[in-house]
Amino acid sequence: MVLENLSPRTIVSYLNGPRQLIRYYNKPPEEITSDQILSYLVYLREEKQQKRNTMRIAVNGIRYLYKHFLNRAEICEQLPYPKAERYIPEVFTGAELKRLFQGIKNQKHRVLLKLIYSAGLRRGEACNILLSDIDTKNMQIRVRGGKGRRDRYVMFRVTCW
Repeated sequence: MVLENLSPRTIVSYLNGPRQLIRYYNKPPEEITSDQILSYLVYLREEKQQKRNTMRIAVNGIRYLYKHFLNRAEICEQLPYPKAERYIPEVFTGAELKRLFQGIKNQKHRVLLKLIYSAGLRRGEACNILLSDIDTKNMQIRVRGGKGRRDRYVMFRVTCW
């Protein structure tokens, strides 16, 4: 996993899924059948009430184990991914944003939060922004090493909240 350049958090997550499966059946993974794995996934969803993303990580870890370490890729094909949950994100009104930003007395903090909100940045991405990453000519911000360690550009919008 390290050689595939997976992040340390991904490695921990991928190891945790198979570890819990092995603990659940109390036998080596070579002896666990695909039906047992499916039963385990049903257990995670129904009994433990795990959400889609937690289930997805468990499935990915189990797939990785069976494909790369046990050379049983046929089991991977039988493991379904949980269906994506659909939701409509909550969007603030202009008046709510204005009230929110006016409540922040420190001008530096207010500007930073406006930047994060308007560009849709994650907290870690905002912490790594340098002045040289802001391109006012093209109205873009370069996000270095964002989620998945990927670089990307986001639109830089100037608003008057």
